[in-house]
Amino acid sequence: MIVGFGKTGVSVAEHCQRHGMLFAVADDAARPTRLNEFDAPNKPITFASLEQFRFEKNDRLVVSPGVPLSHSVLQDAVKSGLELTSDIKIFCQLRQKPLALITGSNGKSTVTHIVGQLLNKLNIKTGVGGNIGTPALDLMKEDFSAYVIEVSSYQLELADSAAADVAVLLNLSPDHLDRYAALDDYYHAKTQVFSGCGSAIYSRDLDFPLGISANTKVITFGSDAPADSLSYGIRQTNGKYYLARGKDDLVVVDDLPIKGRHNWLNVLAALAIAEAMGAELASLLTALPSISGLPHRCEIVPSKVGLIVNDSKATNPSSTLTAIGGFADAGVEITLILGGMGKGADFSVLSHAIESRVVRCYVYGRDREQIAEQVGSPMVKFETLEECLLDLSTRSFSKLPISKSVILFSPACASLDQFANFEARGDYFKMRTTELFA
Repeated sequence: MIVGFGKTGVSVAEHCQRHGMLFAVADDAARPTRLNEFDAPNKPITFASLEQFRFEKNDRLVVSPGVPLSHSVLQDAVKSGLELTSDIKIFCQLRQKPLALITGSNGKSTVTHIVGQLLNKLNIKTGVGGNIGTPALDLMKEDFSAYVIEVSSYQLELADSAAADVAVLLNLSPDHLDRYAALDDYYHAKTQVFSGCGSAIYSRDLDFPLGISANTKVITFGSDAPADSLSYGIRQTNGKYYLARGKDDLVVVDDLPIKGRHNWLNVLAALAIAEAMGAELASLLTALPSISGLPHRCEIVPSKVGLIVNDSKATNPSSTLTAIGGFADAGVEITLILGGMGKGADFSVLSHAIESRVVRCYVYGRDREQIAEQVGSPMVKFETLEECLLDLSTRSFSKLPISKSVILFSPACASLDQFANFEARGDYFKMRTTELFA
């Protein structure tokens, strides 16, 4: 039984077809668009709405991440003793090559992307996917030498025996409080990544029980200097900041190909993961200058008025806080644009950063009044992103060098009130700023 027929559900259906497995589909939608598209080249498959479906005692339910486990039908299934699983858990059980699972509240897509680039540049054919891009089971169509998979908290809820070779938790901050009854429930879902893993990599800033087995190899990273040979960190030497491992300074942060202080940690984590996957550190450092970041993650948009940054992927306040800190060097003037659907988040955590580091702040979208009230700092409020950009285009900019004037689009919210997804939101921002500020 495939429960939920979005991108993941289609991937599971195709996996079942490849292996001659019988399946049916249940979804909250009356008839999902993807199901019609799937039926076209294949014979029609059994479908019913989730509320009306009657499960049999031997059914195995593969639950898509968009379907909350609190759904009454799933709760009834659990009480009846039915097995609930996920595409990630199935993938982990079937894969035969080294696997890294990467999660965190922020930065997981960027880190996953960088690790994949580094390993592939070293001719280690690496499949990259999961919550980023290609669904995990689709990667099994091709012969890879290693897998690097991004996993969300939703995907980890049923992955209680993932057993990755390398399991990674980058950070924890409040998010998805519209789905979880308590913050600890969300954090606990994230820590499931360490279930049965060979090596555990995590930030030294974490302050939450991680549940790592005593016999697991532990590697840490952080913004402080590394304390031992298994630690990665940042060290200041002769007035310059270096990414470091143990006693060794690896690379000057100014030479990194992606910018922002938050990306220092992203690259640091990626090096730790790739080395734990078996790559030689010296070779990784040679490959490092050729890596790139992802679209919509602190992506620089060409402009003559200043540094325009598209950070549409920032869908929670913690991500925006990180982005502000990433560009808030001495003498920099930041104009911030945020807004959308707040997902029940606490935006007051942005108050100090906006007050101390942002010269002008715009807020738009469905929850703009709530956001403005929680932050407390003066904000320019509009209904749409377009109105924010038009107003901004009429403002005079300071005579600071381009690198010292930053327009930061880091919404801290989901996009669905006005855009199909964060990619569409970011593409719109790039298009309009290119037109208005070229």
